[in-house]
Amino acid sequence: MKQALSPERIIDAAIAYADENGLEALSMRKVAERLGVQAMSLYNHVKNKEEMIDGMVGRIVEGIYRPDLDGYWKDEIRKRCLSAYAILMRHSWATQPLVSRVNTQPVVLHYVDATVGCLHKAGFPISVCDHAWNLIDSHLYGFTLQALNFPFESDEYAEVAEGT
Repeated sequence: MKQALSPERIIDAAIAYADENGLEALSMRKVAERLGVQAMSLYNHVKNKEEMIDGMVGRIVEGIYRPDLDGYWKDEIRKRCLSAYAILMRHSWATQPLVSRVNTQPVVLHYVDATVGCLHKAGFPISVCDHAWNLIDSHLYGFTLQALNFPFESDEYAEVAEGT
């Protein structure tokens, strides 16, 4: 029996496609092929490719650990960063749209709110929390992008350095 088409199935298929082929190769037609439907049928569930990518980013963010406000803030922020790094490394295409799009979906806003809330509950003024959250994420995303795109593995550093 053929499974009904839904926004969730479309997002799942789009994520799987991007994981295998990259975000640049993603299209409504490719996702439709993966689902065994015509591309036009996707538009009954997602407005366009941009909305589909927003949904993909939201799904990725759903999997990132949210700091527990009752936990020790340093431990909670560390768990959040390690979780985000692991997920972004698994979905190598996801960092770029996460950092370059206006992500105002509730799931993304909750992700940010949990981080700011953790820092604020630890005693940081709200203005510092905003700067800290941006600093933490700038480091996290930059580190992730470097890890994904660096031209050689860490165990090759010494060998490459000797060759210069």
